[in-house]
Order: sequence, then structure tokens, then C-alpha cells
Amino acid sequence: MAYQLFIIPSATPGCSIYVVIDGGAPKMRVGLTPDAPRLLSCRAVFQTQALSASSHGEGQSILLVGEADFSFSMCVAKSLGQGQNITATSLNTKDEWEKMFSKAKPNIQVLKRLTATVIPRVDATKMAQHPGFKAPNVNATKPTLLKFQRIVFNFPHAGFVKGSNEADEDMISRHQELVSGFLKNAYEMLTEDGEVHVRHHSAEPFKRWKVVDLAKKVGLHFREQKPFNLAAYPHYTPKKGAGNDPDGPLTLHKPSLFRFDQLDQA
Repeated sequence: MAYQLFIIPSATPGCSIYVVIDGGAPKMRVGLTPDAPRLLSCRAVFQTQALSASSHGEGQSILLVGEADFSFSMCVAKSLGQGQNITATSLNTKDEWEKMFSKAKPNIQVLKRLTATVIPRVDATKMAQHPGFKAPNVNATKPTLLKFQRIVFNFPHAGFVKGSNEADEDMISRHQELVSGFLKNAYEMLTEDGEVHVRHHSAEPFKRWKVVDLAKKVGLHFREQKPFNLAAYPHYTPKKGAGNDPDGPLTLHKPSLFRFDQLDQA
């Protein structure tokens, strides 16, 4: 059943009453803060647009890759009301992200309070080999690779090279290498009914990365591309992540959500 959300205005300032129907009995809840409607928006969009176009259950396993200040992970966990099935990763170490991003520490504290898993030093191009994603298997000689129903990478970027700009072919090749490596690993870590989500700029020169072509080369099936609405994700601020100002806000250029799966539905 499709996720449905109904918001009922309340006479009490700063309070919203909302009914959620997500495949089970209707649930009435009350939002008591000014953020309540925005959190609901985040929840609704994440469950219907970002996670699935048809239906989604809160029990889905979610892997978030390449987090900067963990604001996206925090937004998702808060909107779902729990983080038990969320694994958030970063290429940086704990010391690095606390120095680079002013809100990383408090965001991670929220994630841990909601029982999400946070793993540092995860290279998106080699994550299938990371020990944090290996589970012991008593019936096999090798550990079992953990798999996820949603694998998300927001605005991948291979870093800045002094003297280069985003339109240079060598920079585009660097970015393509990163995205291709991520998609190859994501394919290995995806459940049969899972999806890979990449948020990326669709304007020039970023569209020259040809994300859809890269996905097809590793065996993923392209499902759709749709505009990404940043306003629907309260407290999520895309970051530059590198350079002289890693904590600075990332300028978005016609951002889109790209959805891929392993199923040939053409």
C-alpha cells in the first residue's frame, strides 16, 4: 500500500495533528513544535519519492554513503522516528569530521540516540570489502556481505585539484571513476528488491558525468530521474566537503534524484 499522509490544522499555535497510513492501521500523531510539519514533509518525501515510488516500510535497511556532517542521515532518522536500520558512513575519520564540519558531532549524537550505526573511513569505491559490512557465517568459510534495500550517495565528488575546474575532462574523469566504483560496490551490496539512489547536479558540466551510462555498465537498471526538492529535507545542508571551506554550503545546479535497481523492467 502506498504511503499516505494527512495533515489536519490545529487551533493550537505550533501544533499539527497528522494521520499516517502506511500499510497498517491509521496512526494519529501530534506535532508540538514548529518543525513538525517540515519533519513530516521529510518523512513523506523520503518514503514515497526518495526511497520508493510505490511503498516503503520503516524496517527497510538503508545505507548512506559519503556523508559530510551527517545532516542527511540525521534528517532521515528523525523523520522515521528511529535509526535502527540506518547505516551512515563517511570517508573521513571521527577526528576529521569533527574538525571539518561544525554540526557533525551533534548530528552523530542524534543518530546514535536513535540507534543508527555510524562507520568512519568507508571508501565508496571499496565498501564491499570493508570489514564493517561483513557478518560471520557459521555455514561458510567466508563472512557474508551485508546487503541493503536502499543505498544512497548524495552529490558524490572526487575532490578538488588545484588549477582545475569542473569542466575539465580530467576532473570529469575523476568524478566518473568515483561514481562508477560506488555503483559497482552498491550493486554487490543491494538486495534483489533494493534500489540505489544518487543525487546529482543535472546541469552542465555535471551532466557530462553520464551517471545513467555508468550505472548501466555495472549492471544496474535505470528507473527514473526526477528533481530533488531540498526544502523537503529539514536540517539537511549539502556541504562542499573538501577544499578550503569543507563546511560551506554546496551550490546545487539543477539537482536530481537518480534511481536504479537490479531488475530489468524495460
